[in-house]
Amino acid sequence: MISDKRKTIYLIILLSVCIVILLILMMNMGVDQTPHAEPVAQDEVIMQDDSPVTDSNVVEGSNQGLETLDEPIASEESDEVVLQHIPGDVWKAAFDTYEKEHNAAETIEAVMPQITANSENEAELNANLSAMESFFSYWDNANEKDFVNMGELTDDLPDDNSLCIVILGFSLSPSGEVKDELLCRLDAGIEAAEKYPNAYILVTGGGTALMAPSVKEADKMAEYLIEKGIDPSRIIVENESLSTSENAVYSERIIRNNYPKIRDIFIVTSDYHVPMACSIFNGWFIMMNSDLKVISNYACDPGSLVTFKIKDQVYWMKELLYFYTA
Repeated sequence: MISDKRKTIYLIILLSVCIVILLILMMNMGVDQTPHAEPVAQDEVIMQDDSPVTDSNVVEGSNQGLETLDEPIASEESDEVVLQHIPGDVWKAAFDTYEKEHNAAETIEAVMPQITANSENEAELNANLSAMESFFSYWDNANEKDFVNMGELTDDLPDDNSLCIVILGFSLSPSGEVKDELLCRLDAGIEAAEKYPNAYILVTGGGTALMAPSVKEADKMAEYLIEKGIDPSRIIVENESLSTSENAVYSERIIRNNYPKIRDIFIVTSDYHVPMACSIFNGWFIMMNSDLKVISNYACDPGSLVTFKIKDQVYWMKELLYFYTA
């Protein structure tokens, strides 16, 4: 038989085991009955985490709570577009080089040290090189034989008011009359205007009549277009410029200040004038960090034997620097 002392020990052990089991059960019940903590809002998580958020679900969830924040959540990566900032003397050096080399690649290589020295950081250096490449590659292309479009208008231009047909002026007679070559350009411009009826038409040219300085090329051009049935509301008049470079500078200012929907420029002028005019206009847009661009051209044949060589084009390109550095 088990002694009373041993019974007592067994009873104590059994009781201890029961107590331990009871405590374990109570602890489990306590965990289950404790209220769950509120989940941390995802936008709060993002504010605490300095690393970029890449999970699309987290980004979507965080956007739902942005209206409750005093400050928007900023991304570590800036979306700011770095623009070209090339000094005028670097452009001049590039023009001088192109006059000798007639080649974009060699021109950029020649002025690379100056571009690098005038760039504050790698992003600006890339922007400056991109601008130079766009500028002189376009100039290369403009001097290719197949650059000038004559006889048939292209079919693939924007058919809305983001397109602007720019008709370049030509010197008036001493008394202020329109010469045949200007009529040639205007008739080509009317062809383009009829094919693209939603486009604006910009006429550009100032007072070139020796005996009638108050008579302006662009004003006479606008009168002619209206007589031929062009809606006056489509016509933009720039009547102060006296050269192709000024045509580009003053036209760009008018478009940017008053016609923000315009993006694409379609140059109309005499056949020999197209390469220089397109290069000057598109070059000026690049120099000014403008969102305008020359996308096509259309030429009339005035029967003139005039030609412009690279040195002539450089001369007028350099005139742009007066406005660029002013």
